[in-house]
Amino acid sequence: MPMPLLLPPDKNAPCPLLYDAFKSVILNNFDFLAFALSVATTLEDKGFLNLLAIMPLSCFLIMIKVFLHQIKLKEQRLLDHIEMMLELAKSWGVSLFGVNPASDKGSYREYTPFSTTSYISCSFHGLINCKHRYDPGLPLKEDYDFCIQICNDERQILRFNQYSLTKKDHGNIGGCADYRTLEREKAQIIAFQKKWGKQIVQEDKSSKGFDINPIVKIPIRGV
Repeated sequence: MPMPLLLPPDKNAPCPLLYDAFKSVILNNFDFLAFALSVATTLEDKGFLNLLAIMPLSCFLIMIKVFLHQIKLKEQRLLDHIEMMLELAKSWGVSLFGVNPASDKGSYREYTPFSTTSYISCSFHGLINCKHRYDPGLPLKEDYDFCIQICNDERQILRFNQYSLTKKDHGNIGGCADYRTLEREKAQIIAFQKKWGKQIVQEDKSSKGFDINPIVKIPIRGV
């Protein structure tokens, strides 16, 4: 019996993090305050209340950081979680589901476990009777475009924010790495903006230099 998607095996334990068989799919758990409280409660139960009273806050936070780690799930446990994602996606009636493209705190939203209008990397696209196709004219931005296509037509996709995929996009042999250049990336951003408009496809200028990952804002209701 697969374990519930949003609950860890032990309700008092931090949620597990997922890694897939080829590299890593992660179920992120960054609910720091709740986890810190559970650790403090455990220490109190173990008779370390006096230790907590004299322990500097910085030492306690370091200890929490050591405990708060990504738990790797592989093989059958991973498949159980993917099966749960599939079943939930079917119940929502979406044709595309996937995971968070990033594993950092900024991407994981404790109070928004799902996104319905946010970008899903094609490194993990779950398709259910999907009638849409990747645009061969956007070989470096096909997943961004694919998400917009479906949202434009079906008004929703489903991204599981508590999961993320870690992979080596740059430097591996094959795929986009064989033909990705800075000049081509810039040309792809221009072509992408021409297709959907600069209100939806925006260049990320928050960092120094050119960022190959655009900011996509799909103007429909959702999260």
